[in-house]
Order: sequence, then structure tokens, then C-alpha cells
Amino acid sequence: MTVAERKTIDRTGKFTSLRRWAPILIACFSLSAYSIRSGSPAPMIELSWRDKVDHFIVYSLLAALVFQALPVRIEGTRRWLFCFVLVSGFGLWDECLQHFNPARTGDPLDWLADSVGALLAAVACSAFPKIRKLANWNCTSTLFRKKSL
Repeated sequence: MTVAERKTIDRTGKFTSLRRWAPILIACFSLSAYSIRSGSPAPMIELSWRDKVDHFIVYSLLAALVFQALPVRIEGTRRWLFCFVLVSGFGLWDECLQHFNPARTGDPLDWLADSVGALLAAVACSAFPKIRKLANWNCTSTLFRKKSL
């Protein structure tokens, strides 16, 4: 293999990796921006199960995306554990941002819901190939797929 071919493959791999991480970075940026936005002061903390379910779902989806975006060389238990640590750490970051914002309230139970959602999604993606395939779905590949006659 020539040097030029190797550079082409490296660029393709880097582009593919960037393409996988772009939605994750956009989602993380959006969540952080929402956490630091100002507004009226936050109400007192109340145990709202709907809020916890929302956190669970959002961080489950984020974990499924992160699981798919991780490099292939990270596999097995290390893969889902690394995914869980990344997403749970981001959940902690998000709750810390909210804690220091007078208009928001950082809730440890929200972080627990984030972490449980991330853990279940990471383990499910690791254990069930059909879930991995669903997490890897791409609407553009479905729209532009050539139909065979």
C-alpha cells in the first residue's frame, strides 16, 4: 500500500469518526446551553417522575449514540463501561451547571436518572445486536438507497 492510499484511508476514517461524534457534540452543546440559560428563578425541588423519565430517555439515547461512536478497538465490557462513564460524567457536568445557575436547580436524582438511563442503554447496546443496529440507523441511507429491479 502506498503512502497516498494510506493517507486516503486515514482521512476517510477520521471523517467517519467525526461524522459519528457530530450529533453527540451538538446534543451535548444543546443540553449545556439549556442548563445555563437564564430565566425566572427555579421553583423548589419536587419529586416529579415525569422529569426523571425525561432524563432517563434523553441520556439513554445519548448513550446509544456514544456506544456507536466509540472506536472499534474498544470492545466488550470496556466498551459499555467507557460509554457509561462518558455519558454519566456528562450528566454530572450538566447538573453542576444547573447548580450554579440561579434560574435552575441541580438535582442529584436527575443525575441518578441520567446515569441509570446511560447504563441500561450501554448494556443493551452491548448485549443485543439488534439494538446496536437500531442505534446505527441513518435516515439518509434509507432515503437514498438504490432500489433493485
